[in-house]
Amino acid sequence: MDREEDRAREDALRQRVEARDDQYEDIKAATSDALALRIDATDHPLCKDDEEAQQIQALLRRLRIAIEHVRGHRSDELTESLIRLHGCLEGLKGELLPARASLTDPSTIGQYDVLDLAAQSARQTRIAMELEVAVRNARAALDVEWGSQ
Repeated sequence: MDREEDRAREDALRQRVEARDDQYEDIKAATSDALALRIDATDHPLCKDDEEAQQIQALLRRLRIAIEHVRGHRSDELTESLIRLHGCLEGLKGELLPARASLTDPSTIGQYDVLDLAAQSARQTRIAMELEVAVRNARAALDVEWGSQ
């Protein structure tokens, strides 16, 4: 009976360690994807119909799940850094330009103010810079939490 209990405890511990490692990898991958978005956002203005808009949506979902998993189980610093990263992505989502097709459609000429679009694009770039800082902070908190892996 003791061997069965020991084996059951070892299996449970192994599952917890694997889940912990998966959580680390999920968060690390999300921060890498957010950093790639930051590069895209500084290279060119992002529109609502761009592939990056879909990536933002997917990252927001992944980060919500990660935040739920770490809240109350990991450090407040990690939780807060993930919340800040999520907030930056929400801000970037809010500054997406109208669909690229509508910007180039001759029937919508005059519908958009070029100065407003330029300002919105500048806000995207500013948020992208904040996104980089949020990624670095999240990665630092992640490495402190799990130890540098």
